[in-house]
Amino acid sequence: MNEASSLPDTLNRLKEVPEITQIVVVDGGSKDDTRSLAKAHGAKVIESAPGRGTQLNRGLQEAKEEIVVFVHADTWLSAESGKCILAALKDPKVVGGGFQKSFRDASRLMAGSRFRCRILYKLFGLFYGDQAIFARRKSLNEIGGVPEIPLMEDLELCRLLKSKGRMILVSNPVTTSARRFQDQGILKTYWRMWKVTFLYLRGTEPGKLNRVYQGRR
Repeated sequence: MNEASSLPDTLNRLKEVPEITQIVVVDGGSKDDTRSLAKAHGAKVIESAPGRGTQLNRGLQEAKEEIVVFVHADTWLSAESGKCILAALKDPKVVGGGFQKSFRDASRLMAGSRFRCRILYKLFGLFYGDQAIFARRKSLNEIGGVPEIPLMEDLELCRLLKSKGRMILVSNPVTTSARRFQDQGILKTYWRMWKVTFLYLRGTEPGKLNRVYQGRR
């Protein structure tokens, strides 16, 4: 939503990945030029009710291929990303995965993002949404698509996919924007993210997680 400033760069990089045959942009009610820019870059544009899980699930319904990659509007894939995904999925036991992640224009306080990605994967087999989660359509259909919950739809998606097979961490990194940390404060943002992740792993229901994330009880 309202991603006119970020989306063109993201789409240009997606178009540099030879294995990508379709780009679907799901808009949650933008008031800027997001939709027109997406169309100008050749993407199929779908309008949806706002909410990341809802929007991702709507995009999944429109996607035509047997492998789907979920990409945040400010996350950049490299030209080699498609080859990496196909290589990971050569193993029939692998149902999906995500990429290592680094931040663009990040403060030194944000160093070590790849290490944190490895820890989350090694301990729990999970990925955050800005790690460009990918999966086989068959497996996505079997779990009922992307969970349409207020928060942590990325971790819950991974948890459900793990019930169908192995998830894999791709070492070739994607990069994502540090804007949320810059806008809201680095330490404050990390604390909030770690807190809601911990609560999720303890089984806290999504509505309460969202209230904690928004700073409400």
